[in-house]
Amino acid sequence: RKPLLAITAYVDSHAIPMGNREADMKRMLRGEAEALALMRLYRVSYALIGNLEVRDLQANRAFFEAHFPRIARVGPYALYDLRGSGDAIQSDPGESPRG
Repeated sequence: RKPLLAITAYVDSHAIPMGNREADMKRMLRGEAEALALMRLYRVSYALIGNLEVRDLQANRAFFEAHFPRIARVGPYALYDLRGSGDAIQSDPGESPRG
């Protein structure tokens, strides 16, 4: 699986275009209005939310709890399944995330 964002050297070595990835990832983690559309655009399958994501990226745990099944929790880490459950990722194929 390709990560949405990782250490720059890792992303570069896997020929993953950076583009707006970092800003878009922050929007997704914060649960902003376009978060679900961006998750569809990037085909995000899972999200791991821990203290670092909450502290440094302002990840919104309540957003993930409301929209996705939590499939694991270890200490402060929670793993969410983003693969199309409920209202989360289903969309019209022609829908634009930047609408």
